[in-house]
Amino acid sequence: MKKKQLSELITKNTQDLISKVAELEKVIVVERFDLNMGKAKNVHSIKNRKRDIARIKTILKMKKLTQNEPVDNKAENK
Repeated sequence: MKKKQLSELITKNTQDLISKVAELEKVIVVERFDLNMGKAKNVHSIKNRKRDIARIKTILKMKKLTQNEPVDNKAENK
């Protein structure tokens, strides 16, 4: 995944990211099947898709943490 694609993912909303993860997981299932049948040419594509899913899930987690950030300033003053 290139930096440009990563920055595009950061700007997307959470529903788009969740649907992208589901789409990539479906693609992985098909690619695993093709790999086991001997049809796949690019054997590293599954690994790359898993990394893409991890990146998207990281972005989702970051968005979740920034939205639920506590307003309490007591921890910052200590």
